[in-house]
Amino acid sequence: MATIAPVATSIAAFVGLAQAGPFDSPTAIASFAAYLAAFGPLNVSSELGFAVQQFFLNGGARCYVVRVQTVSAQSLDALDAVPLFNLLCLPGVYDRALLSAAAAYCVKRRAFLIADCDPRAGTPELLVATMKQPGLEHGESAAVYGPWLQIPDPLNPGQSRTVAPSGSVAGVYAQTDLSRGVWTAPAGLNAAIMGAEGLVFSATDLETAELLEAGLNPIRQLPAGGIVVWGARTLAGAGSQHQYVPVRRLLLFLEQSIIAGTEWARLVANTPALWASVRLEVQQFLQQMFQQGALRGASASEAYFVSCDQTTMTAEDIQEGRLVIVIGVAAAEPAQFVVIRIQQMTA
Repeated sequence: MATIAPVATSIAAFVGLAQAGPFDSPTAIASFAAYLAAFGPLNVSSELGFAVQQFFLNGGARCYVVRVQTVSAQSLDALDAVPLFNLLCLPGVYDRALLSAAAAYCVKRRAFLIADCDPRAGTPELLVATMKQPGLEHGESAAVYGPWLQIPDPLNPGQSRTVAPSGSVAGVYAQTDLSRGVWTAPAGLNAAIMGAEGLVFSATDLETAELLEAGLNPIRQLPAGGIVVWGARTLAGAGSQHQYVPVRRLLLFLEQSIIAGTEWARLVANTPALWASVRLEVQQFLQQMFQQGALRGASASEAYFVSCDQTTMTAEDIQEGRLVIVIGVAAAEPAQFVVIRIQQMTA
Protein backbone atom coordinates (compact mmCIF):
# COMPACT_ATOMS: atom_id res chain seq x y z
CA MET A 1 0.00 0.00 0.00
CA ALA A 2 1.30 3.47 -0.95
CA THR A 3 0.45 6.86 0.51
CA ILE A 4 -1.81 8.99 -1.68
CA ALA A 5 0.05 12.09 -2.87
CA PRO A 6 -1.77 15.28 -3.83
CA VAL A 7 -1.70 15.89 -7.59
CA ALA A 8 -0.89 19.27 -9.11
CA THR A 9 -3.86 21.62 -9.35
CA SER A 10 -2.90 24.55 -11.57
CA ILE A 11 -1.22 23.26 -14.72
CA ALA A 12 -2.87 25.26 -17.50
CA ALA A 13 -3.46 24.39 -21.14
CA PHE A 14 -3.74 27.14 -23.76
CA VAL A 15 -5.04 26.61 -27.28
CA GLY A 16 -4.82 29.30 -29.96
CA LEU A 17 -3.00 30.94 -32.87
CA ALA A 18 0.73 31.70 -32.81
CA GLN A 19 3.43 33.04 -35.14
CA ALA A 20 5.56 29.88 -35.13
CA GLY A 21 5.91 26.46 -33.57
CA PRO A 22 4.44 23.03 -34.31
CA PHE A 23 0.76 22.68 -35.07
CA ASP A 24 -1.55 20.49 -32.96
CA SER A 25 1.24 19.36 -30.66
CA PRO A 26 1.21 20.34 -26.95
CA THR A 27 4.44 21.96 -25.81
CA ALA A 28 5.35 22.21 -22.12
CA ILE A 29 6.16 25.81 -21.18
CA ALA A 30 7.62 27.04 -17.88
CA SER A 31 8.05 30.77 -18.57
CA PHE A 32 6.97 33.46 -21.00
CA ALA A 33 10.51 33.53 -22.40
CA ALA A 34 10.11 29.83 -23.19
CA TYR A 35 6.83 30.61 -24.97
CA LEU A 36 8.53 33.24 -27.15
CA ALA A 37 11.33 30.82 -27.98
CA ALA A 38 8.89 28.10 -29.02
CA PHE A 39 6.06 30.08 -30.64
CA GLY A 40 7.58 33.33 -31.78
CA PRO A 41 6.72 36.94 -30.92
CA LEU A 42 3.33 38.20 -29.81
CA ASN A 43 0.75 38.10 -32.57
CA VAL A 44 -1.50 41.18 -32.82
CA SER A 45 -4.29 39.07 -34.32
CA SER A 46 -4.30 36.45 -31.54
CA GLU A 47 -4.95 36.51 -27.81
CA LEU A 48 -2.81 33.42 -27.14
CA GLY A 49 0.58 35.01 -26.47
CA PHE A 50 -0.86 37.80 -24.34
CA ALA A 51 -2.80 35.26 -22.26
CA VAL A 52 0.30 33.15 -21.64
CA GLN A 53 2.23 36.29 -20.69
CA GLN A 54 -0.48 37.27 -18.19
CA PHE A 55 -0.62 33.73 -16.81
CA PHE A 56 3.01 33.81 -15.75
CA LEU A 57 2.78 37.41 -14.58
CA ASN A 58 -0.04 36.51 -12.20
CA GLY A 59 1.48 33.46 -10.57
CA GLY A 60 1.29 30.63 -13.10
CA ALA A 61 4.26 28.27 -13.19
CA ARG A 62 3.51 25.46 -15.67
CA CYS A 63 1.41 25.20 -18.79
CA TYR A 64 1.01 23.49 -22.14
CA VAL A 65 0.49 25.45 -25.35
CA VAL A 66 -1.14 24.07 -28.48
CA ARG A 67 -0.77 26.07 -31.69
CA VAL A 68 -3.65 25.52 -34.11
CA GLN A 69 -4.66 26.89 -37.47
CA THR A 70 -8.25 27.36 -36.30
CA VAL A 71 -9.57 26.95 -32.78
CA SER A 72 -12.25 24.25 -32.95
CA ALA A 73 -13.62 21.36 -30.92
CA GLN A 74 -11.20 19.09 -32.77
CA SER A 75 -8.29 21.25 -31.62
CA LEU A 76 -8.80 19.93 -28.11
CA ASP A 77 -7.88 16.40 -29.16
CA ALA A 78 -4.22 17.46 -29.23
CA LEU A 79 -4.39 17.66 -25.42
CA ASP A 80 -4.98 13.91 -25.25
CA ALA A 81 -1.19 13.60 -25.27
CA VAL A 82 -0.88 15.66 -22.05
CA PRO A 83 -0.85 13.37 -18.99
CA LEU A 84 -2.29 15.99 -16.61
CA PHE A 85 -3.59 19.53 -16.86
CA ASN A 86 -6.13 21.25 -14.64
CA LEU A 87 -7.11 24.53 -16.30
CA LEU A 88 -8.14 25.04 -19.92
CA CYS A 89 -8.06 28.44 -21.65
CA LEU A 90 -9.10 29.28 -25.19
CA PRO A 91 -8.07 32.94 -25.10
CA GLY A 92 -10.52 35.23 -26.84
CA VAL A 93 -13.03 32.47 -27.68
CA TYR A 94 -16.62 33.24 -26.69
CA ASP A 95 -18.65 31.09 -29.08
CA ARG A 96 -21.09 29.13 -26.92
CA ALA A 97 -20.97 25.91 -28.95
CA LEU A 98 -17.18 25.81 -28.87
CA LEU A 99 -17.06 26.61 -25.15
CA SER A 100 -19.59 23.83 -24.51
CA ALA A 101 -17.32 21.41 -26.36
CA ALA A 102 -14.39 22.63 -24.28
CA ALA A 103 -16.35 22.17 -21.05
CA ALA A 104 -17.30 18.64 -22.12
CA TYR A 105 -13.63 17.91 -22.78
CA CYS A 106 -12.83 19.23 -19.29
CA VAL A 107 -15.33 16.78 -17.80
CA LYS A 108 -13.55 13.97 -19.63
CA ARG A 109 -10.11 15.12 -18.40
CA ARG A 110 -11.19 16.24 -14.90
CA ALA A 111 -10.10 19.78 -15.71
CA PHE A 112 -11.79 23.19 -15.48
CA LEU A 113 -12.52 25.73 -18.23
CA ILE A 114 -11.74 29.41 -17.65
CA ALA A 115 -13.71 31.22 -20.34
CA ASP A 116 -13.70 34.79 -21.61
CA CYS A 117 -16.86 36.85 -21.90
CA ASP A 118 -18.04 38.28 -25.21
CA PRO A 119 -15.67 41.21 -25.99
CA ARG A 120 -18.39 42.95 -27.98
CA ALA A 121 -20.34 43.59 -24.78
CA GLY A 122 -18.83 46.91 -23.77
CA THR A 123 -21.27 47.77 -20.97
CA PRO A 124 -22.62 45.86 -17.96
CA GLU A 125 -26.10 45.82 -19.52
CA LEU A 126 -24.86 44.27 -22.76
CA LEU A 127 -22.77 41.75 -20.90
CA VAL A 128 -25.74 40.67 -18.77
CA ALA A 129 -27.72 40.24 -21.99
CA THR A 130 -25.04 38.01 -23.55
CA MET A 131 -24.84 35.88 -20.41
CA LYS A 132 -28.61 35.27 -20.60
CA GLN A 133 -28.29 33.65 -23.98
CA PRO A 134 -28.62 29.83 -24.07
CA GLY A 135 -26.19 28.49 -21.51
CA LEU A 136 -23.16 26.31 -21.88
CA GLU A 137 -23.50 22.59 -21.41
CA HIS A 138 -21.44 20.99 -18.64
CA GLY A 139 -21.50 24.28 -16.77
CA GLU A 140 -20.19 22.66 -13.60
CA SER A 141 -16.75 22.52 -15.25
CA ALA A 142 -16.64 26.11 -16.54
CA ALA A 143 -16.64 29.71 -15.35
CA VAL A 144 -16.83 32.92 -17.39
CA TYR A 145 -14.92 36.11 -16.52
CA GLY A 146 -15.16 39.70 -17.68
CA PRO A 147 -14.92 42.45 -18.69
CA TRP A 148 -11.75 42.35 -20.78
CA LEU A 149 -8.59 43.95 -19.40
CA GLN A 150 -6.48 46.87 -20.49
CA ILE A 151 -2.73 46.36 -20.18
CA PRO A 152 0.32 48.38 -21.25
CA ASP A 153 0.76 47.34 -24.88
CA PRO A 154 4.05 45.41 -25.11
CA LEU A 155 4.10 46.05 -28.87
CA ASN A 156 3.45 49.81 -28.67
CA PRO A 157 5.08 51.40 -25.63
CA GLY A 158 3.02 54.18 -24.10
CA GLN A 159 -0.26 52.78 -25.40
CA SER A 160 -2.85 50.40 -23.93
CA ARG A 161 -4.11 47.14 -25.34
CA THR A 162 -7.35 45.32 -24.57
CA VAL A 163 -6.82 41.61 -23.82
CA ALA A 164 -8.89 38.62 -22.83
CA PRO A 165 -8.91 38.00 -19.05
CA SER A 166 -8.64 34.19 -19.05
CA GLY A 167 -4.83 34.05 -18.91
CA SER A 168 -4.69 36.48 -15.99
CA VAL A 169 -7.44 34.60 -14.14
CA ALA A 170 -5.64 31.28 -14.66
CA GLY A 171 -2.58 32.86 -13.06
CA VAL A 172 -4.70 34.03 -10.12
CA TYR A 173 -6.01 30.46 -9.75
CA ALA A 174 -2.43 29.18 -9.63
CA GLN A 175 -1.33 31.77 -7.10
CA THR A 176 -4.36 31.06 -4.89
CA ASP A 177 -3.75 27.30 -5.05
CA LEU A 178 -0.15 27.81 -3.97
CA SER A 179 -0.81 30.24 -1.14
CA ARG A 180 -4.20 29.13 0.20
CA GLY A 181 -5.19 25.84 -1.39
CA VAL A 182 -7.38 24.73 -4.30
CA TRP A 183 -10.37 24.72 -1.92
CA THR A 184 -10.11 28.53 -1.54
CA ALA A 185 -12.06 30.87 -3.81
CA PRO A 186 -9.75 32.62 -6.30
CA ALA A 187 -11.62 35.87 -5.76
CA GLY A 188 -11.80 38.93 -3.53
CA LEU A 189 -9.17 41.29 -2.19
CA ASN A 190 -6.52 38.52 -2.28
CA ALA A 191 -7.17 37.89 -5.98
CA ALA A 192 -5.55 40.96 -7.50
CA ILE A 193 -4.67 40.89 -11.19
CA MET A 194 -1.12 42.03 -11.84
CA GLY A 195 -0.17 43.86 -15.01
CA ALA A 196 -3.61 45.31 -15.71
CA GLU A 197 -4.12 49.06 -15.72
CA GLY A 198 -7.83 49.24 -16.48
CA LEU A 199 -10.99 47.53 -17.68
CA VAL A 200 -13.26 47.92 -20.68
CA PHE A 201 -15.85 49.24 -18.22
CA SER A 202 -16.23 49.72 -14.48
CA ALA A 203 -19.38 48.28 -12.91
CA THR A 204 -21.25 49.73 -9.95
CA ASP A 205 -22.16 47.55 -6.96
CA LEU A 206 -25.63 47.01 -8.39
CA GLU A 207 -24.29 46.17 -11.84
CA THR A 208 -21.78 43.77 -10.28
CA ALA A 209 -24.61 41.99 -8.47
CA GLU A 210 -26.53 41.71 -11.76
CA LEU A 211 -23.50 40.28 -13.52
CA LEU A 212 -23.06 37.69 -10.78
CA GLU A 213 -26.72 36.74 -10.98
CA ALA A 214 -26.37 36.31 -14.74
CA GLY A 215 -23.54 33.80 -14.23
CA LEU A 216 -20.51 35.99 -14.91
CA ASN A 217 -17.60 36.37 -12.50
CA PRO A 218 -16.90 40.11 -12.60
CA ILE A 219 -13.48 41.69 -12.62
CA ARG A 220 -13.59 44.96 -10.71
CA GLN A 221 -11.43 48.03 -10.34
CA LEU A 222 -11.44 49.04 -6.70
CA PRO A 223 -11.53 52.70 -5.55
CA ALA A 224 -7.91 52.39 -4.42
CA GLY A 225 -6.97 51.42 -7.96
CA GLY A 226 -6.44 47.69 -7.69
CA ILE A 227 -8.06 45.30 -10.16
CA VAL A 228 -9.41 42.08 -8.65
CA VAL A 229 -11.40 38.99 -9.54
CA TRP A 230 -14.73 39.43 -7.75
CA GLY A 231 -16.61 36.17 -8.34
CA ALA A 232 -16.08 32.42 -8.08
CA ARG A 233 -19.17 30.78 -9.55
CA THR A 234 -19.38 28.04 -12.12
CA LEU A 235 -22.05 27.97 -14.81
CA ALA A 236 -23.85 25.11 -13.05
CA GLY A 237 -26.34 27.56 -11.57
CA ALA A 238 -27.77 28.23 -8.14
CA GLY A 239 -28.64 25.14 -6.13
CA SER A 240 -26.09 22.88 -7.79
CA GLN A 241 -23.54 21.08 -5.64
CA HIS A 242 -20.99 22.44 -8.11
CA GLN A 243 -22.15 26.05 -8.01
CA TYR A 244 -18.84 27.40 -6.73
CA VAL A 245 -15.44 27.19 -8.40
CA PRO A 246 -13.46 26.07 -5.31
CA VAL A 247 -15.95 23.28 -4.55
CA ARG A 248 -15.83 21.91 -8.09
CA ARG A 249 -12.04 22.14 -8.29
CA LEU A 250 -11.60 20.54 -4.85
CA LEU A 251 -13.68 17.56 -5.95
CA LEU A 252 -11.66 17.21 -9.15
CA PHE A 253 -8.43 17.39 -7.14
CA LEU A 254 -9.58 14.74 -4.67
CA GLU A 255 -10.77 12.41 -7.43
CA GLN A 256 -7.55 12.74 -9.43
CA SER A 257 -5.36 12.24 -6.35
CA ILE A 258 -7.25 9.16 -5.16
CA ILE A 259 -7.32 7.57 -8.62
CA ALA A 260 -3.58 8.09 -9.04
CA GLY A 261 -2.85 7.00 -5.48
CA THR A 262 -4.76 3.72 -5.69
CA GLU A 263 -3.40 2.47 -9.00
CA TRP A 264 -1.35 -0.06 -7.06
CA ALA A 265 -4.62 -1.95 -6.49
CA ARG A 266 -4.54 -3.02 -10.16
CA LEU A 267 -1.92 -5.60 -9.18
CA VAL A 268 -3.85 -7.03 -6.22
CA ALA A 269 -6.77 -9.45 -6.00
CA ASN A 270 -10.17 -7.90 -5.24
CA THR A 271 -10.58 -9.26 -1.70
CA PRO A 272 -11.59 -7.89 1.74
CA ALA A 273 -7.91 -7.41 2.55
CA LEU A 274 -7.56 -5.05 -0.42
CA TRP A 275 -10.74 -3.19 0.54
CA ALA A 276 -9.42 -2.58 4.06
CA SER A 277 -6.08 -1.32 2.76
CA VAL A 278 -7.75 1.04 0.28
CA ARG A 279 -10.15 2.38 2.92
CA LEU A 280 -7.26 3.12 5.26
CA GLU A 281 -5.22 4.81 2.56
CA VAL A 282 -8.10 7.04 1.40
CA GLN A 283 -9.08 7.87 4.99
CA GLN A 284 -5.53 8.97 5.75
CA PHE A 285 -5.49 11.21 2.68
CA LEU A 286 -8.86 12.80 3.47
CA GLN A 287 -7.82 13.28 7.11
CA GLN A 288 -4.78 15.18 5.87
CA MET A 289 -7.04 17.35 3.70
CA PHE A 290 -9.39 17.91 6.66
CA GLN A 291 -6.51 19.03 8.87
CA GLN A 292 -5.41 21.49 6.16
CA GLY A 293 -8.88 23.05 6.07
CA ALA A 294 -10.03 21.66 2.74
CA LEU A 295 -13.12 19.94 4.19
CA ARG A 296 -15.84 21.38 6.41
CA GLY A 297 -16.81 20.10 9.83
CA ALA A 298 -15.86 20.09 13.49
CA SER A 299 -14.84 16.44 13.31
CA ALA A 300 -13.70 13.93 10.74
CA SER A 301 -17.14 12.29 10.72
CA GLU A 302 -18.67 15.60 9.65
CA ALA A 303 -16.00 16.15 7.01
CA TYR A 304 -15.79 12.87 5.09
CA PHE A 305 -16.58 9.17 4.86
CA VAL A 306 -15.05 6.30 2.89
CA SER A 307 -16.72 3.04 1.83
CA CYS A 308 -15.10 0.18 -0.03
CA ASP A 309 -16.74 -3.15 0.68
CA GLN A 310 -19.69 -5.29 -0.31
CA THR A 311 -21.98 -2.28 0.02
CA THR A 312 -20.18 -0.52 -2.84
CA MET A 313 -19.61 -3.57 -5.05
CA THR A 314 -21.91 -6.23 -6.40
CA ALA A 315 -20.92 -9.87 -6.56
CA GLU A 316 -20.36 -9.37 -10.27
CA ASP A 317 -18.07 -6.38 -9.58
CA ILE A 318 -15.98 -8.47 -7.20
CA GLN A 319 -15.79 -11.43 -9.55
CA GLU A 320 -14.77 -9.28 -12.52
CA GLY A 321 -12.18 -7.32 -10.52
CA ARG A 322 -13.95 -3.97 -10.32
CA LEU A 323 -12.89 -2.18 -7.15
CA VAL A 324 -15.43 0.52 -6.30
CA ILE A 325 -14.63 3.22 -3.74
CA VAL A 326 -17.36 5.60 -2.61
CA ILE A 327 -16.32 8.70 -0.71
CA GLY A 328 -18.35 11.58 0.63
CA VAL A 329 -16.78 14.95 1.37
CA ALA A 330 -18.21 18.04 3.01
CA ALA A 331 -16.86 20.55 0.51
CA ALA A 332 -19.18 23.43 1.45
CA GLU A 333 -21.15 22.61 4.64
CA PRO A 334 -20.40 20.22 7.53
CA ALA A 335 -22.08 16.82 7.13
CA GLN A 336 -23.50 17.83 3.73
CA PHE A 337 -21.66 15.29 1.65
CA VAL A 338 -20.90 15.37 -2.05
CA VAL A 339 -20.42 11.77 -3.13
CA ILE A 340 -17.65 10.67 -5.48
CA ARG A 341 -17.57 7.14 -6.93
CA ILE A 342 -14.18 5.85 -8.06
CA GLN A 343 -13.52 2.58 -9.88
CA GLN A 344 -10.26 0.70 -10.39
CA MET A 345 -9.72 -2.63 -12.12
CA THR A 346 -7.82 -5.13 -9.99
CA ALA A 347 -5.81 -8.25 -10.78
